[in-house]
Amino acid sequence: MVQNQYFVLTGAFGSGKSTVLELLRLRGVQVIVEPAREILAEQRSIQGNGVPERDPRLFVELMLSRMLSTYRQSDSRPGPLLFDRGIPDLLAYARLFGFDLPAAENAATLYRYNTKVFIAPFWEEIYCTDEERTVSSSVAREFGDHVRAIYERLGYTPVDLPCSSAEDRAEFILHRVNAP
Repeated sequence: MVQNQYFVLTGAFGSGKSTVLELLRLRGVQVIVEPAREILAEQRSIQGNGVPERDPRLFVELMLSRMLSTYRQSDSRPGPLLFDRGIPDLLAYARLFGFDLPAAENAATLYRYNTKVFIAPFWEEIYCTDEERTVSSSVAREFGDHVRAIYERLGYTPVDLPCSSAEDRAEFILHRVNAP
C-alpha cells in the first residue's frame, strides 16, 4: 500500500525535526507525531518494561504497533500528511539496540510513503541532550546515517534539509509537498 500524500521527516536524533514539524503544524500541515516520547511517558508512568533501558525490543514493538495503527487511521485524512519518522525508522532503532525485527522489515515493505523522504541530517550546532534524549552526538550521527541507508535500500529518495533556520527548513518542505 503506497500513500503518495504521506511524507516522512526523519533523520538523526536531535537534528531539529520537532521544531520544524511544529512550525509546519502551525502553518496548517497535518503532522503525525512519532510515538516514541508518548510510549516512553506511558511506560514510565506505569513502571512498564517497554522502555529502552528495560526491554528495547518491547519498546520498538510498541512503536511498530502504534505506527501501523496511525498509518491505517490516517487514510481518511486529506493530504498531505507529514509523519515524524516512518515505519522504516524502526529498523534503525532495532539496529541501535542490537537486534533484528522481521515484522518491522515486513511492515516497511508493505506500508509505503511518498518516495520523497525528508532527512534532517546530524547538525552539531543544534544537538543537545535532555531527559528523553540521552545518546551521544556520535550515536545520534550514526543513527541518522543508518536511517538514510535504510530508506535508500527500500527505494526512497532522500531529500536533505538545509542546515539553516527552522523557518527556512519548514519552507523547504512546504515547497516540495505543495502544502498551504
